[in-house]
Amino acid sequence: MATRDSDGFVPSKWASSGDASSPPFSRDTGWPLAYSQAGGSAPARTTFNQLFLELSALALDVNKFGSAMPWDTNVTYEIYALVTGSDGEVYKSLITSNSANDPTSDDGTNWQNQSAPTPTRATLTGNTTFTYNGKDELLLILDPDGSTRTVNPSGTFPDGFKVTVLNIGLADLLTFDSTGLGESVSPGDKQSFYYLLTEDEWR
Repeated sequence: MATRDSDGFVPSKWASSGDASSPPFSRDTGWPLAYSQAGGSAPARTTFNQLFLELSALALDVNKFGSAMPWDTNVTYEIYALVTGSDGEVYKSLITSNSANDPTSDDGTNWQNQSAPTPTRATLTGNTTFTYNGKDELLLILDPDGSTRTVNPSGTFPDGFKVTVLNIGLADLLTFDSTGLGESVSPGDKQSFYYLLTEDEWR
C-alpha cells in the first residue's frame, strides 16, 4: 500500500540533479502513435525524467502554497484566483483574463491583497486622512489627544473596502468622513465602515 511521505505528497523533485530533456513531440498531441506500434521507437529515459520533474515540482508547490501558487507572468488568471506574490503575500484576482499584472505592484485594479492588515496606530495632533492600502481592509487605532479630529478618506477605493476605526482617546470624538457620512466614533468605541463603489459613498 502506498504511503504519504511525512513532508508532503512527494519527498523531492524527480531528477532535479539528473539528465532530462523535453519531449521530441508536441505537448498538445502527446505521444505519437508510432511509439505504440510494433517496431516503433521507445521513449527516451530523459523524456520521462523531464515529465516527472515537472509533475513532482508542481506537486511540491501545491503542498507548499496550497491553492495560492506563485504568481506567473505567463499565466492568465480568472476572477477570484489566488496567487502568492514575490513579497510572500496572498492576492486575489479581481478580474477575468488577468494577465501580466504583477500583484505586488498593482494599484488594486486587478489584484487585492488578502493578508491581514497591519494596524495603523497614531496619536493625532490634527485632522488626518487615509488612503487605500492595497488590501481588503484597514485598521486605524487613533487617539484624538485633546480635541475632536476628522478621519477622512483620500483617493480611490475598491468596492467593499473596509475601514475599522478604534478611538483609544479618553474624552474626544473621531469623526469619520466628515464631508460625507459624518459618523462619530466615541472614546473607547470601535466602528467599521465600508466603501460602496457604485454609490460612491461610505456606510
